[in-house]
Amino acid sequence: MTISTASATTIDFENLASGTNLPSTYSIGDLTFSSPDSLLITDIGTGNALCAASGGACASSIGLTFENGAKLLQFTFSGDLDPTTQYIFDVNATVVFEGEVVPLHMTGIAFANGDPLDLQLVQFENPNITVMSMGFYSLNNTPFVIDNLSYSPGIAAPVPEPTTWAMLMAGLGLTGVALRRSRKGSAAR
Repeated sequence: MTISTASATTIDFENLASGTNLPSTYSIGDLTFSSPDSLLITDIGTGNALCAASGGACASSIGLTFENGAKLLQFTFSGDLDPTTQYIFDVNATVVFEGEVVPLHMTGIAFANGDPLDLQLVQFENPNITVMSMGFYSLNNTPFVIDNLSYSPGIAAPVPEPTTWAMLMAGLGLTGVALRRSRKGSAAR
């Protein structure tokens, strides 16, 4: 189920039957899920969740791509109950820094903690970071599921400040003057 408002979108998987196999690339709104083999809706005891699948069982890697980017992203994540299991989060994002949009790549490790799905909340909640894509995988091939994705639309490129516009116009003007002078110089020869 997808719930959209002017400021946020929430995706859960309750309207899809447990055991539903999905293709390796599956889109809901502007969010695309991907896996090497297929995707699977699975009942984890607290409701349905999504996982990458291989051979009809949950697998250890999944990707998310946001067509328009996502900020204030959060979702629930659940995997192995063994607290030593390690999961990699590989994030490609953009960041607004001093008015400029710049690419950002982050990689981090999260440890399973044995909590139920609804207690394992992953958050990227800096309003200056727009997540464009994100990949997850387990270092020891331990399967996991994700659910209850919530995010706001990404950050659009910032509008230039008046001083930036003035510098741009002055630069274009100087370029025009230089071109006119070079043409007059060429015609005189």
